[in-house]
Amino acid sequence: MRLARPLAAAPVPEGIVARAAVAAAASARSAAPLALALAALAAAIFAQARFGAIADVSWMITISEKWLDGATPYVDFIETNPPAAILLYLPPVALARALGAHAEFVVAAWGFAACAAAVAAAAAILRRAGLLGELGPASLGAALFALTLLPGRAFDERDFFVALLALPALAVAAARAAGAAPGPRAAVVAGLCMAAVVAVKPPYGLLFVGPAAYLAARRGLGATLRAGEYGLAAAAALAYAGVVAWRFPAYVGDILPAVAAAYLPVRETVRDLIVNAAVVAWAALAAALALVAGPRLRAPLVATPALAALGALATFFIQGKGWLYQAYPALALIALAFGAALDRRGATPGRLAVLVAAGVAAALVGLLTPLPPFAGAVAVTLIGGGALVAVCGRRMVAAERETRLAELAAAALAGALWLFFTAPPTAPDRDFVRAVAALGPHPRLAAVAEGLGIGFPLVRQVDGVWVQRNQGMLLTSGARRLIDENPGDSALAARLAPIVARDRDIVAEDIRRNRPDGILVNTVNPRFHRWAMTDPTLAAALADYALATSSRAADWPIDLYVRKDEIELRRSLPEPGERSTP
Repeated sequence: MRLARPLAAAPVPEGIVARAAVAAAASARSAAPLALALAALAAAIFAQARFGAIADVSWMITISEKWLDGATPYVDFIETNPPAAILLYLPPVALARALGAHAEFVVAAWGFAACAAAVAAAAAILRRAGLLGELGPASLGAALFALTLLPGRAFDERDFFVALLALPALAVAAARAAGAAPGPRAAVVAGLCMAAVVAVKPPYGLLFVGPAAYLAARRGLGATLRAGEYGLAAAAALAYAGVVAWRFPAYVGDILPAVAAAYLPVRETVRDLIVNAAVVAWAALAAALALVAGPRLRAPLVATPALAALGALATFFIQGKGWLYQAYPALALIALAFGAALDRRGATPGRLAVLVAAGVAAALVGLLTPLPPFAGAVAVTLIGGGALVAVCGRRMVAAERETRLAELAAAALAGALWLFFTAPPTAPDRDFVRAVAALGPHPRLAAVAEGLGIGFPLVRQVDGVWVQRNQGMLLTSGARRLIDENPGDSALAARLAPIVARDRDIVAEDIRRNRPDGILVNTVNPRFHRWAMTDPTLAAALADYALATSSRAADWPIDLYVRKDEIELRRSLPEPGERSTP
């Protein structure tokens, strides 16, 4: 039998080869950003799996569980935030129960789902307005970084959700500023999102003031007044306030006045807020944005998030606490504006890769060397800038060189900010955690402390039960600080005395009634500790307890007291000793 001869390959026209090569190169260029995005998302998920829930989120999970168990908010448990803040966590906690899953895991997944939903809603609004095509890989990278990586340990904080809720409303504002009609459904979504932001934290309403003024400046005051989302937001916020007054009278009558008197006035000085690391970083990013965007700073997709970021920064100053997570919305929104500015400049994939490398390098310098995060960012900027000038300096005009250096500095600063947001919180040493867990299979715990960072997330880490209505004596701490800062104001002291007494009485009553297995006693503030341990009401409640062990972590000086009728447990617990550095 004769074998068939193989067919010779037919010659391929050169034009087809060239087009195929171009198509392959384009496919590779489009695949690279997608691969980088997936890697960033995987890194964010891994980070949240390692971090777990921080104190605030852990407490919100706990009171959500109590609410689902039938407890009355602001009566059976005391929370200083409005009901909308708790409602952020109620759905995932209920879902966790239905699935039989750990609440912390489901709440973290809820955060990622909220990210996806917020971005999808904003993208749909911009697509309808014909603006989505102006965004590209830089905006995608900025969104992934700002919404999943940057939050670090602030992931799932109330301020994190505020930033997500703002995105659809800002997309509608940008669309209107560009002269597009976003449609009635988008206006409804935007209005409800704005109302939700105000319901969770009222000062964050400032996020929408700048974009509304920008819309009026570009399209006239009439365009702003005709935008239905603003009226809907006001109506929804008023309806929410009415529901709170009706369904949560204890919050309106008891908690809110106490918070207004003893918590809200407690603040850092303006000078301390100005030199806060987050504010310094925001100012540097805003300056870099102005250089990179140039006249494009006035474009809707850049100006809208930038002005919202300015409103968020103002909210940081209004809150006045100086806590890093409260600056997150301002930083996240300025990062989104930066990404849009890069896309409008037509940043190439290679240029974006350099920026990613600069951010990663700054983070690694902070992790692997003794340099502080900002110093590491400066070092990376200087080295990278020197290399850029050496390689491309002669081919770039001065303005382009300044722009590239500003981009590099912003990327390095982003890496440094990630270090701040992922810094380990204060925590007890392992022996102390084991000592608390040894109190029983589900140890019942309470605290004589100034805030929630003492009991949470520790109580959930040991699968314990929190038997105290409040998280700690936060209002007492604020009241005592205000009295100390105003020693001659007897009227202030008289107004705050009932708040201190009520806070103290709640703790003492819960200890007597619920007889916790262990009580965590805060020794961070020696003056507060002396007051708490010598106050007759608290001393009487603690009379049946004795010191069992102490945390040896220098930044978490906490004592564990156990019931005297179980004092034999003390033999198996570490003896109180000197604090050690972590």
